[in-house]
Amino acid sequence: MEEFESLQQWLRGCAKEQVVMTNPPFGSEIPITDEGILEPFELARVWERTEDGHFRNIGRLQRAVAPEVLFIERCLDWLRPGGRMGIVLPDGILGNPAAEHIRWWILRRLGARQRGPAGGDVHRRGQRQHPDQPALS
Repeated sequence: MEEFESLQQWLRGCAKEQVVMTNPPFGSEIPITDEGILEPFELARVWERTEDGHFRNIGRLQRAVAPEVLFIERCLDWLRPGGRMGIVLPDGILGNPAAEHIRWWILRRLGARQRGPAGGDVHRRGQRQHPDQPALS
């Protein structure tokens, strides 16, 4: 491992996976606050909305980040192009206005195809993603 400057660099050089599945620890009681852990993650930065409705990473680290957010980024790092990812996430990542930058980042990273809860494709007409969610038309 001498040729790699850090564990992060070594992990990025590893073979990518076709399928990544995980159920990360999550909850408000276990935020990640160590700057050494947060530093390599884009999603550990503070993001602001731009005039055109996108988001911009302003470079500053957040004081604390939920572990499930870091899991999203790391799993996408490990996933090869065309691969599939299954991840258990709290509803807030997919619906809270405060997490909109995370959804924007995921879509930017993956391209235009948007996926819904439990792997449902939100572009399918009439498919319900959750029993309480209305069908898309």
